[in-house]
Amino acid sequence: MMKVSKIVFILIIVLSNAAFSQWESCNEGLKSSQTSAFLVNDSNIFAGGFKGIFLSSDDGNSWVEKNSGLSDAFVRAIATDGNSIFVGIQGNGSVFKSTDYGNSWTKNNSGLTDTIVRAIAINGTNIFAGTRGGIFVSNDYGNSWFKKNDGLTDINIYCLAISGNDIFAGTRKNGFVSKNNGISWSPLNIGSPSNMVQSIFINGNTIFAGTGEGLFLSQDNGINWIENNPELFTGPIISFAISGTNIFAATSLEIFLSKDSCKTWTQVNSGTTFSIIVLAVTEDYIFVGTNGNGLFKAKLSDIGITDIRNIRSVDLDISVSPNPVSDILTLSFSKPELSTLNISIINSLGIEMKRFDENELSGRNTINFSTQEFPSGIYYCILKSGLKKVTKSFVIMR
Repeated sequence: MMKVSKIVFILIIVLSNAAFSQWESCNEGLKSSQTSAFLVNDSNIFAGGFKGIFLSSDDGNSWVEKNSGLSDAFVRAIATDGNSIFVGIQGNGSVFKSTDYGNSWTKNNSGLTDTIVRAIAINGTNIFAGTRGGIFVSNDYGNSWFKKNDGLTDINIYCLAISGNDIFAGTRKNGFVSKNNGISWSPLNIGSPSNMVQSIFINGNTIFAGTGEGLFLSQDNGINWIENNPELFTGPIISFAISGTNIFAATSLEIFLSKDSCKTWTQVNSGTTFSIIVLAVTEDYIFVGTNGNGLFKAKLSDIGITDIRNIRSVDLDISVSPNPVSDILTLSFSKPELSTLNISIINSLGIEMKRFDENELSGRNTINFSTQEFPSGIYYCILKSGLKKVTKSFVIMR
């Protein structure tokens, strides 16, 4: 009996060490052991944390500091509109903007009165900042901000997410949605009324809410919510990431993977002891930003994802036809599989006339729309994915 017990104990140790060995530290060049936010753009990944922003172009093997103008600020959030990168700062109530891929930063906080910016989301020309004192909106690329808390019964904002024209916010006491660019907010009723919503993630038609009561899913734009695997998620879900059809969800100590639309989940970090804050996925790796333990990464192929395709071989491109057009315009486009996407139609004065967001474009490579509502003239179709942008002109002629 003693021999059997020893064999079982040794087997447990071996399996635990094997799981831990899948994860490797990747902190060369980083100044901080805490990372709170990621931004992935093809082969580049930005990591923001206690000592500002760092960029890696070699799968996290080395990091380069990108803090000119930031002064080692504590970065809590990162977002991009395809042209500029915005970061939310804790401690001095600021949003900083970079128009040169992080090489320099300028402070944009006129009207932004709260000292902690936890979340940033971008919807067209509107930028949203989630703070400890509510939600601020900028309509001029961050130059000025206005508080928009009408309808919020809790203003302690933890996260923001965009689905089409709907803006979702997670707070200390449940979630909220705005359908009018933040002018007013309505409750989401995710679980119990006091359920803390720490993370919201949108993939196609599914909205994921990581809460103090576990994981909830909605497939009707937040009207109804269904609790997912309550016996598995014993702690708050604080971060999500996606690789193709594979979904990752993390608590502060555990990372779970689902390959079947959240029907079943498998833990992929057994044996690790790092304290998790945020996840990110690139073509080949999953990255974990931790609280005090630095950055870790694991190969997707080592944790059971074997259907990885070479997305770098797919270029960002768009074509328009017919051109000139009198009625129906067809947009045909390609993009890297793991990147977000939006398409804007701009007139010759630079005014956005129509917009197609990720929720409308998910799983599609063509889209048709009527140009009858537009007057004759020259227009521009702008395709954005991450920090890349492609522009094609077309003429409406009648």
